[in-house]
Amino acid sequence: MSLSLRTKLLLSLLASSIIPIVLICVVLGIKVKNSSMDTFFNNAGIELSHIEKAISIFIDETKANTAMMAKHPAVLAADDSLNSFIDKTEPSSSAQLTAGPVERAILDLANDLADTHQSYVAVYLGTKFGGFAMSGTDTLPPGYDPRKRPWYKEALDHQGIPLISKAYPSTTGSVVITATESVQDNNGVLGVVGVDVTLDGLTQFINTIKVGKTGYVLLVQDDGVILADPRVSDNNFKNLGELPGDYKELAGLKEGNKIVEINDQSYAARVLTSSSLGWKLIGLEEKKTIMADVYSMLFIIAGIGGLIAAAFMVFGIFLAGSLAKPIVTTTRMIKDIAEGEGDLTKRLDVTSKDELGQLAQWFNQFLDSLQKIIGDIASHAAVVDGSSGKLLNIASKLAVNAGQTSEKAQSVVKSTAEMNDNMSTIASTMEETTNNTTMVAAAVEEMAATINEIAQNSEKARSVSEGAVTQATSASVKVNELGEAANAISAVTETITEISEQTNLLALNATIEAARAGEAGKGFAVVANEIKELAKQTAEATAEIKAKIEGVQDNTNTTVKEIESIGSVIHDINDIISTIATAIEEQSAATNEISTNVTQASHGIEEVNQKISEGTVVIDEISTEVSTVNNSATEISENSTSIEQNSNELKQLANELNTIIKRFKF
Repeated sequence: MSLSLRTKLLLSLLASSIIPIVLICVVLGIKVKNSSMDTFFNNAGIELSHIEKAISIFIDETKANTAMMAKHPAVLAADDSLNSFIDKTEPSSSAQLTAGPVERAILDLANDLADTHQSYVAVYLGTKFGGFAMSGTDTLPPGYDPRKRPWYKEALDHQGIPLISKAYPSTTGSVVITATESVQDNNGVLGVVGVDVTLDGLTQFINTIKVGKTGYVLLVQDDGVILADPRVSDNNFKNLGELPGDYKELAGLKEGNKIVEINDQSYAARVLTSSSLGWKLIGLEEKKTIMADVYSMLFIIAGIGGLIAAAFMVFGIFLAGSLAKPIVTTTRMIKDIAEGEGDLTKRLDVTSKDELGQLAQWFNQFLDSLQKIIGDIASHAAVVDGSSGKLLNIASKLAVNAGQTSEKAQSVVKSTAEMNDNMSTIASTMEETTNNTTMVAAAVEEMAATINEIAQNSEKARSVSEGAVTQATSASVKVNELGEAANAISAVTETITEISEQTNLLALNATIEAARAGEAGKGFAVVANEIKELAKQTAEATAEIKAKIEGVQDNTNTTVKEIESIGSVIHDINDIISTIATAIEEQSAATNEISTNVTQASHGIEEVNQKISEGTVVIDEISTEVSTVNNSATEISENSTSIEQNSNELKQLANELNTIIKRFKF
């Protein structure tokens, strides 16, 4: 989607106004947010410091009063005359019992101290004798022995140091702590004084404190037990680390700032730990309350930004209109000129000296130049129209003459082509004759070579046959000698057979003699048997050799007869080959003479063929020249036609140019 210049200018102005406002809102928002959080943490820290000082003063005062009582003469005068509740069987109080002078002085001191300090629940003294004196009218259970109470034992473990116990809920539900200190005289530990202090006033004081606008303070003991939770009283005396949500993170934080989630709400927390007690003060306020001012300020900034953006929009609409109007006017004029319906006499109004004014000025100058150019074109268009008409007449005449020249050239080309075809036919025939003669000469030469080769092979065959006769004769002689050797071997085998028979007979006789000899001839009998077996094997081998030799003799006789037959055949072949060799020599001589004559004829035909080829080349050259003339004539004709067409087109263009120029007003 294409946007107009007016829209683009308007969007640019809006973007240039809105983007800085948005950036300012973001930057200021971040800074104000951080500043608000820092302010809360700082103010909360100051407020918690004040509370911590108040608590420290309160505790220090309690410690001082406890120390003062432990060193008071009335207390130091305590002895075994103080009433004891160890033997009591019913609940009773110090006010109900008869007090001696020493105990009365102690009770007066305790009552005065309790009366002057509203947070003091009870002031008392427990002695090493088991006696116990306490302000007020509160009763004690039967058998009450102060020496067995944790506060008494703990004070003895830290002699001379005021102690503050862990907070605990009283029977009335109040939060109470106990301040104790041991009492010492010249003889050692006399007893322990104690002050029960309610923290109701402290918790009420803490409940009234506001951190920030709506925040509150948690008072947490050093062991993590919550002493005061103004928002959720059920959390009192519960361990902070055992509560759900991010309470665990607060329990592990000794000092500092943190954002936590409590009951699905985001809180900013400031943690401060008392140096004297180890108690922890946690200031909490909802994050949305802290950020309320930030959001309000951002809303104000956004409102101001909206007003500024609206002002910029109004200004942008006016400015975009003033900038776009001259450009739109110029665009319309250029569009009219581009569509061919423009009035070149119109001009833009130059109302300023800025870039738009310069654009209008230069555009007017461009129209002046364009008006002059269109006028010159109009004046020259008539000249072009006249010249194109004259050129069209010349082109028509040139086309007619070129056509006649082309027709004559084509006639000459046809005659030359026919003559060229005839010469080509003669040349082809002579060339075919030459080829045939050459083939005959080659065939005769090949036949002569073949006959010579046959003659040579016949001579070789005759030599080979003579050698075969000689070898056959030699083989026959050697085979006869082989037959005689076989006969000699046969005689030897007969001799071996006779020896074997005699050996066998001797072995038999030896066996008989061994049998006669009895035991002494058993070994000789064994040898005789072995000799008999060897003689038997020798006889069998000799018989086998004899059979083989007889077979050799039969084959030798047959071979001798066949070799004699082969010799006679080879003699006959030798005679035939000699006859063939003589005939082939005569054929070779005749073939050589024919080859010589055919070669001479081939040379003559080649000379005639060469002359015809030269004539064909000349005719081809003539035909080529005539074709060139014909092509030139054709090309002239085509060019004449093209000139005529171009002249017509030029004439049409001149008419169209006049039509176009007439559209403009100049």
